[in-house]
Amino acid sequence: SPGDFRFSDVPKPEGYLHTYRDLGRPEHVNMLEQLLDGIHRHLRGLFDGDFLQTAEISAGFHYPVRTQYSTMHLQVRVNNGSVCRDDGRGVLIGDLISQLKEDRETFRADKRVLNYKVTENVKVSLLAAANQYKVEHASVNPERIIHQTSELTYHLGTGEKHQQKSDDEEASTESQDKENKEEEAVKPS
Repeated sequence: SPGDFRFSDVPKPEGYLHTYRDLGRPEHVNMLEQLLDGIHRHLRGLFDGDFLQTAEISAGFHYPVRTQYSTMHLQVRVNNGSVCRDDGRGVLIGDLISQLKEDRETFRADKRVLNYKVTENVKVSLLAAANQYKVEHASVNPERIIHQTSELTYHLGTGEKHQQKSDDEEASTESQDKENKEEEAVKPS
């Protein structure tokens, strides 16, 4: 029944879109553009042109989604704030189209660190998934899968741990890089 918050036990086919981070094939940009056109057509059918000219319309996706709703779904808000709030989880459909046009592999490459705030049940779901991965991939250093950076703050993933440098460390690194370049410039060939 709707709202029972159970995990989906429906098998998903190959290529299933769980979240917007599963996008990356050439047809996905076309699909998103058609979806955006469809949103505008649908809203024109609901509201008159004068209203739409002044309305604040926000359409996009969230990541991570709750695992029990592991299907990519679009949110459209009309005069009800942005899909992208201060939690860092939202992406507007227009921005998503631009990102994929610029680099279709942007999400598959997984080079960007994503920082976002999540509710406790999403955090529990993410930690459970990371722990399951840790069990299934015992050869991977556990610190690379789950690293607690502070109370209630975690870094999840199998990539390198991303640590922010302090301003002093950043200045020291920049200074060392500059010195290295100057030394290379004065070396005789």
